[in-house]
Amino acid sequence: MQHIRSKFSTGTTGTSGSGRRDVMVKRAQICVSFAMMFMFGFNIAATGANVPSLSAAFHVPYGLLSIVFLSYVAGFIATCVASSYVARELGVRATLAGANVLWIFGSLIFLLQPSFGTCVLALTCLGLGSGLFEPTIVTVVTQQSTPAVLSFLYSSFAIGAGISPPIIGSFAERAIHWTNFYYFPVTIGIVLSVFCHIAFQGYEESLVNAQHSSTHRMATFSSTRPSDSPTKFGRRASFESSVLSAPSRFDRNCIEGGCKSDVSAMACVGQVLRLRVVWIGFFLVNLSLATGELLGGWATTYFLVVKGAPQGGSRFIQCGWWFGMAVGRLVLPLLSPRFLGERLFAIVLLVFASCMITVIGAVHSYQADAVALAFYGFAYGPIVPHILSMVSSRVSSELTSTVISLTLGVGVLGGAAAPILFGAIAVDHGLLSMLPTCLIAGTLLGVFGWLLVPDHEDELKSAFY
Repeated sequence: MQHIRSKFSTGTTGTSGSGRRDVMVKRAQICVSFAMMFMFGFNIAATGANVPSLSAAFHVPYGLLSIVFLSYVAGFIATCVASSYVARELGVRATLAGANVLWIFGSLIFLLQPSFGTCVLALTCLGLGSGLFEPTIVTVVTQQSTPAVLSFLYSSFAIGAGISPPIIGSFAERAIHWTNFYYFPVTIGIVLSVFCHIAFQGYEESLVNAQHSSTHRMATFSSTRPSDSPTKFGRRASFESSVLSAPSRFDRNCIEGGCKSDVSAMACVGQVLRLRVVWIGFFLVNLSLATGELLGGWATTYFLVVKGAPQGGSRFIQCGWWFGMAVGRLVLPLLSPRFLGERLFAIVLLVFASCMITVIGAVHSYQADAVALAFYGFAYGPIVPHILSMVSSRVSSELTSTVISLTLGVGVLGGAAAPILFGAIAVDHGLLSMLPTCLIAGTLLGVFGWLLVPDHEDELKSAFY
């Protein structure tokens, strides 16, 4: 069995044929993907850490600032939903180049010592670039690697997000103007544009060739591999095929029945929306991103106002969450899922995360809160890539880009609504201390959502007819 697994893994990563050059190109593409995800997290965390600076610079209340962030969300959703179509029509390299240009343009606007109105434009550009980039790069990694590598990809997001708050905090302590931070994103964006242009040249052609060469191997594997017996929480039946990147049941039917690959964009959307598991994924990713964005957007202000942390320290505390998230995404997917199974793995992490948030709400010490926040990030970090892996493993490969872009696009709605509603309702009415309560509620709702996830054995029965 181990021999079959390693042989299948080698076949699907495209290492045969042109040999070492193909391996080096794929490694370069993965490395650039990790670097761009680092940049994504770098920008996201900077936006939340700069909330007090924006409020002080333009004399704007926190409630209005939370509404202004809708410009970022609107840009993200617009390009996120369209990203699969753009990548299909223009190619991955052009899509990523467009994302980099938007990131650079948005950062340059901040550098020009903007007015409050131009800040809205800058946030819109950053949102447009992020929405264009994330589904595209997640699809690239999903098509070439295992779910563990997808979790590693999101750990680079957390590392980038953990680096920008201390930089901003050091600027605040030294009275350096907050807009100077954006020299970093401009420089990194220019470098990434060059690397993307080189690494993703001819990406579509190489992917098509790899798929043609592996079709026979996939058909042989799916016809000879014995079916696993289901266990509690779908232990082997669900997560094992995900970890090994085995073709899903939909892929096997496509191989045996000769499904067409040239499906229109709208037809792909229609097929995806008929699957019950996709709607469960929408619910879960909404909760996960809502909780993450709520914490990322208001944690700095919470520790500054409620816990009495110093100006620089309130930014540094948030670093524990991001770096804990990075470590969790690196370590946990390699260990726990193999023993706990797909659903139980997520449920255990969510319960532990809710306990850490309870500590933050109950203990009146921002030093102890920093430790609890790091453990919270450790437990909560793998959840979003785990959701994407769960959903994408239950659809055919031709629907992967569509389901990822839709899942992320819908998830951003929850990620946008949570910090905006919290700012407009809680913060403006002096209820900033309710932040831990809201986080616990979102985390426990996620436990309920994972109980609804069907086993792989039931994936064909989970469609709406």
